[in-house]
Amino acid sequence: MAAGLITVGLTAHVLDDGRLAAFGLERNAVAALVGGLLPEKSGGARARWDAPSTSPPAGAVAPVPVHVEGGRPHHVVLWLAESTAARFVSLTGGDARITPVLESLREHTLTFTEYRANSPVSAKAIFSVLCGLYPLPGARFETRAVPRIACPSLPETLTAAGYDAALFHGGYFAFTDKLALLSERGFQVLLDGESAPDRERWFTNGWGIDDAAIVEHGLSWLSQREDPTRPSLAVYLPLLPHYEYFLPPGVATPFGTGSLLARYQNGIHYTDELFGRVVDGYRVRGLLDDTLFVFLGDHGEAFDEHPRNQLHAAFLYEENVRTPLVFYSPRLFPRPVVSARPGSHPDVLPTILALIGVNAPAGLQGQSLVDERFVPRPVPLGTWYPDALLGMVEGDWKYLRSPRTGAEQLFHLGRDAGERQNVARVFPDVADALRARTLDWADRQRALLMAYPVRGDGYLERAHAALRTGSPGVDVALASARVFNMERRCLRVRTPPAGAPLVLEGTLAPPPRTVGVGLTDQARFAKGRPVTARFEVAGGEPIALTVDDRFESTSRVRALAGTTAPAARVRIEITSADVKGRDACLWLFP
Repeated sequence: MAAGLITVGLTAHVLDDGRLAAFGLERNAVAALVGGLLPEKSGGARARWDAPSTSPPAGAVAPVPVHVEGGRPHHVVLWLAESTAARFVSLTGGDARITPVLESLREHTLTFTEYRANSPVSAKAIFSVLCGLYPLPGARFETRAVPRIACPSLPETLTAAGYDAALFHGGYFAFTDKLALLSERGFQVLLDGESAPDRERWFTNGWGIDDAAIVEHGLSWLSQREDPTRPSLAVYLPLLPHYEYFLPPGVATPFGTGSLLARYQNGIHYTDELFGRVVDGYRVRGLLDDTLFVFLGDHGEAFDEHPRNQLHAAFLYEENVRTPLVFYSPRLFPRPVVSARPGSHPDVLPTILALIGVNAPAGLQGQSLVDERFVPRPVPLGTWYPDALLGMVEGDWKYLRSPRTGAEQLFHLGRDAGERQNVARVFPDVADALRARTLDWADRQRALLMAYPVRGDGYLERAHAALRTGSPGVDVALASARVFNMERRCLRVRTPPAGAPLVLEGTLAPPPRTVGVGLTDQARFAKGRPVTARFEVAGGEPIALTVDDRFESTSRVRALAGTTAPAARVRIEITSADVKGRDACLWLFP
């Protein structure tokens, strides 16, 4: 999921000033597209961002054949792959050795090659995919800004149509407060790395547990439902390949472990393998032909394709936002179909409904990518970490803007897929038109979501009451259904002599509910193996932790919530010959 707890200290947004060569575009017929991008003149009003282009690129409107004569599937599997960039998936141009399972399914797939995440952040992807709405353009997570938005969500739409629904997450719902959005949306089961009853069986890397666990639980749920003949929706939110891409022991590492990129490729290989286990699970249950499988990435992942561009959230280049969208169904796709229709996360919900024959509810912003009435629309983009960026993809043109500085970039992806030549000053009319659309989207989307109707089911009130009263199950409420934000407190330390431990001491007032001990990125990149930490609260028993540089959770740590002292004196001792970092952090619950 989104690495919101991770800080890449060297990352900063620098958009160049556009004084680069136009590589012949000024003499090319591509300039004819400009007219279709210019804002409409209507009493000085700004053009709507989603107005269709008058000159869509070739392939953007070609029909998508779907074979429905044999009936529509009655089961849906949605695999929202973590940090999975399109360029690493064989069906969207990647190496078949990385995704051999998807490659083996190719003959019965529908693949969209012009698909993007609107924001390179997992929490926003979950919101958009399940709600069919574009995310907020700024820094606020929808799980905190509009957690009870009355969106026409996928699980609610399908349960109203007679489906069973469940969601399985390899990470922790507590991170970015996912349950504030997901609870009471029609899912009969919501299971994560914390609430899995057998979590002690599974490898944990700090962000969550082995995704093999959620596959096992998901297939068990499918078989053990009260009425296994009912149609079903199973949503999987796997954890891997999440940075730093460490895998469970025994998992194949065909690309070695000598670099972050190699470990990342191993991680995609593993999520591909697990997706295959789900497909096989439906096959052995006789449900393969009656199931629509959806594989997509929540966002991309960067490996210095552009200066300072690492991980995913810092920029809006293609490596950050280009993801696979693949539908697999032997019934619907007797032969492979590849479409260049442009799409993004809000389009997934209506496309699924169209493919299984369920009417789409009102209020969706996305459109079905298989509809014969499909109209190519721009794809809006936004991120904020460490600085805000907005963008828009319209046909072959891609526009990026820094709201803070006003710096902007314009690329023609058809001629410059690597986004190397900024032609904003060569084609000022295109830049002006896309700037207008980009700003219009940001203004409208912020206003729309903040004014959207809110559910009146009282979930937040009940969760807060459970936290205040310490009612039965409060640990579950705090760990898995928490509505408060996680807090990070970092203490500076000096680099110790070789072999000596890092020691941090301080007073925390009021004493927090402590989740674990982490290290900042400088130490993450410097160390070569997990480190150990000794955590002490004055008057309490010391707790030994293994710090895998993300997020460590144990029941003994959570037991600290019972303290009543006004302040707690804390001492943390971190030992590893490999650590060269100068900070250590506490992940805290208030």
